[in-house]
Amino acid sequence: LTYSQATGNETGAYKCIASNVAGSLTSSEVQLNVARLPSSVNWLAPAAIVYGTALGASQLNAAATAAGSIVYSPPTGTVLPVGLTNLGAVFTPLLPEVYLSSSNTVSIPVTPAPLTISADDKSKLEGDVNPTLTATYTGFVNGDKLTNLSTPASLSTTAIDSSPVGDY
Repeated sequence: LTYSQATGNETGAYKCIASNVAGSLTSSEVQLNVARLPSSVNWLAPAAIVYGTALGASQLNAAATAAGSIVYSPPTGTVLPVGLTNLGAVFTPLLPEVYLSSSNTVSIPVTPAPLTISADDKSKLEGDVNPTLTATYTGFVNGDKLTNLSTPASLSTTAIDSSPVGDY
């Protein structure tokens, strides 16, 4: 009995019946188990990215040891939070009757995006009350805004209401 490309449907018990003009003879039963080849997903942990960077080919670059497709979790285009995040890759073989599925997980560090806070210039007449201090923020990404900061900037000056003319 020969199977050139067993699919797993052939698994089971088999007997051989030999016959001729003198009669027939049945062999003992044997069990056939179809085994599939292992596969693996090779994937080195990607370099750190800055918050706001969407996952792309440079991070999601796993390779399998057989032909097939890889699905990533989270998928391409995802923006990850700051910190260490696990990425997953699940491989589905093109020939599932020959190869087993496999998966791999790696971690990627996500660093905070740089944020620049610049105090806005203010002016006042000598003796007037100090104006409210404000600042300009640059570097917010991914739709973040001032209210997303866990620690807002604290603005202060050494100038008091009666300070002489000068830069503070």
